[in-house]
Amino acid sequence: MTGQFWFVLCTVFVAARYWHSYEHVLGSNLRLRTLAFGLSSFCLFFAWFSFLFDRM
Repeated sequence: MTGQFWFVLCTVFVAARYWHSYEHVLGSNLRLRTLAFGLSSFCLFFAWFSFLFDRM
């Protein structure tokens, strides 16, 4: 994987985590909070498996 791919993936992950936290503070929209959590979880899951398969 290239460095630019990791940079974009990590940026999306961090932005989604902040978005998730922001929705927690507002406490008004459960659907957006769940969407932000799902996006950040997918990024972390994808990065972890990319790292593992890159090592094989």
